[in-house]
Amino acid sequence: MGLLVEIADFSRFEAPDKYASFLGLCPWEDSSGPVIKTKGVQPRCNGHLRPLLVEASWKAIAKSAHCLLITANMQTKVVKRRSLK
Repeated sequence: MGLLVEIADFSRFEAPDKYASFLGLCPWEDSSGPVIKTKGVQPRCNGHLRPLLVEASWKAIAKSAHCLLITANMQTKVVKRRSLK
């Protein structure tokens, strides 16, 4: 409900990437020539929506066995990458 109230009119976004940018889900990139540095998600976003999305994601993971399995696989890959460095 919070997403609907905060957005109000989804038609104002021309494309899904515009909506993702509004939510702050697009990667923050600092590029210069051939060098591309990504810094995670953008700090500029709607401050009310990101916590709602995080909470909704955790609820979906908790209720869906498929989402839980995907999350567990991703966490295993992250741990393996960190241990290699």
